[in-house]
Amino acid sequence: MINSFLKKLMGKKDKTKLRTKTIIFVDERWEVRQTINTLLTKNGYNVILAAGNGECIEKLRKVKPNLLLIGYVTTRGKILDYVKKIKKTRVAYLITDESEEEHLELYENVIGFLKGSDNINVFLKKIKQLLK
Repeated sequence: MINSFLKKLMGKKDKTKLRTKTIIFVDERWEVRQTINTLLTKNGYNVILAAGNGECIEKLRKVKPNLLLIGYVTTRGKILDYVKKIKKTRVAYLITDESEEEHLELYENVIGFLKGSDNINVFLKKIKQLLK
């Protein structure tokens, strides 16, 4: 009864059965983590949040995500160095400008970039493409 009330309140169907793709999202900014978590969860993804390098690496030791999405983290290289050891881990970056792409695309597991300025529909479409 409570679940059906919450579904009506949220105005969307419960997509928990559809959540087959797991995304680990790491960003040092709490508000960005919460926003991305809400957006991806409401669109059927299982999201695991990490606040920094150490927490991200700890979660990667326990879970094999379909995608590792990295936002603002002061030393991104530490995560990428760890990810190199895990075969088939797909990595995408949430970036603020094009200059970041040049440095980050040198890492072999990086499969794409998402701009923080993209609108929601463009962002979700890119996530879906990265998960194919």
